[in-house]
Amino acid sequence: MGIKTAQLMTSAFRSFFRFLFQKEELQAYLAASVPTVADWRLSTVPKFLTAEEIERTIKACDRRTATGRRDYTILLLLARLGLRAGEVVALQFEDINWRAGEILVRGKGLIHDRMPLPADVGAALASYVRRDRPPCQTRRVFVCMKRHAGPLLVPRH
Repeated sequence: MGIKTAQLMTSAFRSFFRFLFQKEELQAYLAASVPTVADWRLSTVPKFLTAEEIERTIKACDRRTATGRRDYTILLLLARLGLRAGEVVALQFEDINWRAGEILVRGKGLIHDRMPLPADVGAALASYVRRDRPPCQTRRVFVCMKRHAGPLLVPRH
C-alpha cells in the first residue's frame, strides 16, 4: 500500500473510533492509539533513476570478472529495454532470436512480447553466454556464478 493510501486508512480509523467513542460504543478513546504514517521527504525508494544515475550504475560493474560481465548484461537489459527483474530472470535461450535481433519477453499475466535486441545489449549477452556462463542444466540464460550453478531467483515481495 502506498503512503497516501496508508495515511487515508489511518485517518479513517481515527474518525471511526472517535465516532464509536462519541456514541459510547467504546469505553476507551482508541483514536489516539492509531499511529501516524511517516512521509518524510526522500524517505522512499525513487520511482526512477536519471540517465546519469543509470550510466553510473552500469559503469560500476567490474567487467574484468565473469560476475561483473553478467551483472553488466543484466543491467543493460533492465536499462535499455525497460525489463522487470522477473522478466530478465525468466529469459531462456529459446527466447533469443539472434538472426532477427530480437528477444521474447515473458511478462506479467502470460503476456509475451517480442522486443528488438539493441546491438550493445546483444553483444554483452553473446559475450556472457560464450565466455562467462557456467555449464548447467537450466535453459535460463542467467545463472548463479557458484560452482553448482542454477537459475537466478527473484525474491517475492
